[in-house]
Amino acid sequence: MSSRRSNVKFKDYVTELNEFLEKNPAVGEFTTIYAADDEGNGFQIVASGDPVVGNFDGEYKGEFMSHPEDLAEYEYDINAVCIN
Repeated sequence: MSSRRSNVKFKDYVTELNEFLEKNPAVGEFTTIYAADDEGNGFQIVASGDPVVGNFDGEYKGEFMSHPEDLAEYEYDINAVCIN
C-alpha cells in the first residue's frame, strides 16, 4: 500500500490492510483516516459503521445502500464498496 493505485479491488485492499497490521500490530490502536486527494490536501477520520455497496461512476457520484441482500432489486450495476 505504499504507492497509490487506481481501481483497487476490495479483497486486495483488505488483504493488504491485514498484512500491514500483521507486520505492524501497534497500528491496530491508531485512528483510521483518509486523504482527500493524492497530494494530501486534507484528511478526515474514517466514520464508524458498516460498509455499503452500490454503484460508483468513477468520478464523484454514486448510489449506495446498506442492505446487500436487496441487490436483486437495485436498479444500478453494483460495482463498489464504500467504507466511509
